[in-house]
Amino acid sequence: MLDSNHFTGHIPGSLSKLSNLTVLKLSLNQLTGKIPIELSSISGLEYLNMSSNNLEGEIPHMLGATFNDPSMFSMNQGLCRKPLHRECVNDPSA
Repeated sequence: MLDSNHFTGHIPGSLSKLSNLTVLKLSLNQLTGKIPIELSSISGLEYLNMSSNNLEGEIPHMLGATFNDPSMFSMNQGLCRKPLHRECVNDPSA
């Protein structure tokens, strides 16, 4: 469990190499950036919580489908897509 540790920066996609990972709690930190799509490849992941950070962008489809409780991604104003009830808006200046 890595929650409530005041972590900053991006979530490394290399976490997907932890193939035996079953629980990933990154809530209550100060993480930024997008959720790496590589996390969708952790086949044994049974619980995920990324709430209360500063994450942004689309929730990777497979993560949103597997972990469909909106509270697992809540309190990240920049996140969009299922399971959150927030549509993604393309930034025309990007």
